[in-house]
Amino acid sequence: MSAPRCGYCGAPTMNGTLCLKGKNGDPRCWPRLLDLLGRCDGLEADLESAIGKRGRYGEQVRGTTAPGLPINPAAVEVRGELYTALADALRGLGTPRLPVTIDGTARALLDTQDALRRSYRAPVLLGDLEALVHRAVAITDIPKGTPGVRAMICPACHRRQFLRSVGGTLECTRCGERSTVEAVRHAS
Repeated sequence: MSAPRCGYCGAPTMNGTLCLKGKNGDPRCWPRLLDLLGRCDGLEADLESAIGKRGRYGEQVRGTTAPGLPINPAAVEVRGELYTALADALRGLGTPRLPVTIDGTARALLDTQDALRRSYRAPVLLGDLEALVHRAVAITDIPKGTPGVRAMICPACHRRQFLRSVGGTLECTRCGERSTVEAVRHAS
């Protein structure tokens, strides 16, 4: 009789569908899944911000002074896929009522760790989260030193406008002229 194998990497596992430790004691699949679930908690607000200051169904969020931004389709797509992956795993564990947010679903999965560890959905969830969390973080993370371009003065039309980044330059949404970051900073 052979030892059970991890459903994700194929390493031997004593119990559960994901392995606990690798050859040299380095953490493997189960700790990685817990880490990714922990990163999902709190990601919803970042994705909502990346979508463009809009609510769940596209309406303008009340109480904000920031001008509405164009909707980021990549952020909308990854938010939907991330929620679907988490909800499918939770639904597979027999949870009758699903939370409506990514954060709540990730917390519910973290609360049901014992059932998740034994479930065949754990390797599938790990594979999904490996890709989706990476995409979500790439969309929501803004590197330090990136200039804020919202509500800057356009050097061409001399009006305070939203400028979008196009190939290393900033393009005015009103007049369509492209300017360098230095020119925009000088005009502002």
